[in-house]
Amino acid sequence: MLCVNTMKQCLLTFGLSLSLFAGCAAEEGDFIAYYIEGNAVTAALGYKRDTDLAAIHELMWLGEMPSAGQLDPGADWVAML
Repeated sequence: MLCVNTMKQCLLTFGLSLSLFAGCAAEEGDFIAYYIEGNAVTAALGYKRDTDLAAIHELMWLGEMPSAGQLDPGADWVAML
């Protein structure tokens, strides 16, 4: 779980803690991690998921990001735009 440890170190650098983690299949090595405050996703970071992260950023900017309770690990983020 090297990617999990690396991600946790990255979050700690910014004073954040891991709230929800999706992905990181050993053979693929990709993931998205979400920082959640209350029921709102306030940040996301990932590895090898650039298109999804760009869509998540846009959804956050538009105020249309699903709540933490609505997150789906298999979500098609681009289709939500």
